[in-house]
Amino acid sequence: MRRIRFALTGAAMICAAVILPAAASADCSLTTGNNGGDTDYLSGGTTRTISGHFAPAMNGKFIQIPFEVGTGIKGIKIRYCFAKPSGADSDDSPTLDLGVYGAKPAGQDEWTQAERRGWSGSALRTIGIGENGYSDPATYQAGRKNYVPGRTTRAYRPGPINPGQWAVEFGAGWIDPDGAGVDWKLEITTSTDSHWSDDPFVPDPYTPYVANPNPGWYTGDMHVHGEMEPGNATMRQTMDLGFGALPTGNGLDFMTLVDHNNDNSRGLLGDGQYRYPGKLVIPGVEVTTYNGHWNA
Repeated sequence: MRRIRFALTGAAMICAAVILPAAASADCSLTTGNNGGDTDYLSGGTTRTISGHFAPAMNGKFIQIPFEVGTGIKGIKIRYCFAKPSGADSDDSPTLDLGVYGAKPAGQDEWTQAERRGWSGSALRTIGIGENGYSDPATYQAGRKNYVPGRTTRAYRPGPINPGQWAVEFGAGWIDPDGAGVDWKLEITTSTDSHWSDDPFVPDPYTPYVANPNPGWYTGDMHVHGEMEPGNATMRQTMDLGFGALPTGNGLDFMTLVDHNNDNSRGLLGDGQYRYPGKLVIPGVEVTTYNGHWNA
C-alpha cells in the first residue's frame, strides 16, 4: 500500500509535482455544532486549518499529512470536508477516507501500525481522540455517527495524547480519473481541557482461551463488523444477535470480528467473551486497500 507524505508551510500543503495549494471549494463546508453538547471542551491548545487539492492522479493513494501536538494535550478534535471543484463537469462524487496516526518515536521516519490510532473511512466528518474512552451505549445509540465532546470517537483508540508529530491520513477512495480532482479542507484542534481526561479509558481486552474443547462441526461467521465502524450495532447487540439461539438469533458458535483497517475492538472484547459460555470471538482486522482487501 503506497503512502505519500507532505511538508506543511503555513496553511497550505506543498508537494513536489503532485499537489498544488488550493482554497477548498465553496461547496466544502466543515460541519458545525457538537450534536447537542453545550461545549466542545476545546481550550489551551491550538487550531490549524489546511486546505488543498488532489489531482485525479492521486486516485487510490494514501496521503499522510503531519501535524504537531504539544505537551499537556488531553484531546484532539479533527474535522474535514471534500468536494469536487466548483464548476467541475464530472458527475462522479469524490471520496476521501480518514485515518489518524499518533506521535512517532524520535528518529523514526515512518508511522507504523504501533502509532495508528484508528480509521473511520468516509463514515465520519468530525472525530475526537482523547484520554477518555468512548461514550456510553445509550449516547452512541442516540446518534451512532455523532461526535461527542470529551470522548474518543469509536473507530479510534483512546489513550494518552503524546507530544510529537502526528499525522492525518487521507485515503483517496475515488477521484474521477477524467474529472477535475477534489478540493478538501482539514481542521485540527488540540485541547488541554480536563474533560478529555477525567474518565481515562481502561481496556478490557480479549484473552485467548478454549471456548469448547470438544471436536465437532461448528457454525460461525468469518466476517462480522461491529461498533468500531461507527453506525454499526454495539458490541453487545452484535454478539447477542450472533450467538443468540435460533430463530431470534443466528445460533453461531464463533464469529470473527473484523473492521476496516481497525482492530480497536480488541480493547472491548473482554466482557463479551465470558458472557457467552462456549462461544468464541476471533479478533481480527479487515485490511482494506483500493486494490483489494482481506481478513487478518
